[in-house]
Amino acid sequence: PESEQETLKEHIASVLKMRLKDQAVSVRRNCAQMIQYAPESERTELIEMGLKDQDIVVRSTSVQIIEYAPESERTRLIEMGLKDQNISVRRNCA
Repeated sequence: PESEQETLKEHIASVLKMRLKDQAVSVRRNCAQMIQYAPESERTELIEMGLKDQDIVVRSTSVQIIEYAPESERTRLIEMGLKDQNISVRRNCA
C-alpha cells in the first residue's frame, strides 16, 4: 500500500541523512546513488549534503541526482554544483 511505501521512503531519507555523514567514503558514495529513492521533499537537503562532501565521486553523483530534485530547487542546486572546485563536477552540471 501507498502508506507503507511512504513510510519506507521516509526511513530511507533518515538513513541517508545519517550515512551521508559516515567516515567511510564507500558508504557515502552508495548513499549518494540512493538519494533518488528518498521522498521528493527530502531530496534537496540530501543533494546539498552530497554536493558539500569532500569526495569527488559523492559530489559528481549528487550532481547527477539533481534531475530528481523538485523542479523549483534544480537551478539553485545546479548553481551550487557549478561552484565546485573540481572541473569534472562542474562539467556534470552543464
